Amino acid sequence: MTGLETAIILVAFVITAAAFNFMLLNMGFLTSQKNQTVISSSLEESTTTLQVVDAVVGSFALSDSQVFTNMTNVEFFLRLPSGGEVIDLSSDNLTVTYTNLRCHGVIYPPNGTVVTIMCLNGDADHLLEQGEIFEVEINLTALTGTMVTPITASAWDMYPHPYEWWQVTLKPTTGSTVTIRRTLGAINRVVEPLY
Repeated sequence: MTGLETAIILVAFVITAAAFNFMLLNMGFLTSQKNQTVISSSLEESTTTLQVVDAVVGSFALSDSQVFTNMTNVEFFLRLPSGGEVIDLSSDNLTVTYTNLRCHGVIYPPNGTVVTIMCLNGDADHLLEQGEIFEVEINLTALTGTMVTPITASAWDMYPHPYEWWQVTLKPTTGSTVTIRRTLGAINRVVEPLY
C-alpha cells in the first residue's frame, strides 16, 4: 500500500468518525431538549391545581320521610393554592362530571343551566388567578334524563338521597383533576355544611 492510499483511507475514517460524532451530538441535544419540555410541562401540571375553600354546602327538598328527601343544589368555592398557575374555568377549558349511585354524566358545559361559575373577587374573566375565589353552584334540578347515563326518566334517580354518596369531578384542560365526594347523612330541617 502506498502512502497516498493510506492517506485516503485515513481521511475516509476521519470523515466517517466526524459524521458519526455530529449525529451523536445532535441526538444528545434533541434528547436534552425533549427532557426539558417534559420537565417543564410536568411542573406546569403539578402547580396548576384547584383547591376547595371551606365547606361544601347542599340545599335539600325536604320531606317528612328520609326516603323522599333529596339534595337539589350544591355550592362550593375554588381558589389556587400558593404558587399555583392560572386556570381557565370557561366552558371550553373545564369539564364537570356528576356521579351518584344510579347515574353519571357530564354536567358542564352541556346546557349552561346546571353549573354556574362566577368570580367573587377579582376581574370579570373566567381565569382563576392568585387571590381570586370562584363560586361554583350546581343546580341538580336542571339536570335532564338525557344528560346522564343510563338515561333516566325519573328526576328522583338523579338526586343524592340520605345515606348515599355523590361525587363531582372538575377536570381543567391543564392541571390536576379535583374530586369532591361526600356521603349524605340523615337530613335535618336545618341547613348544615356537608364537610
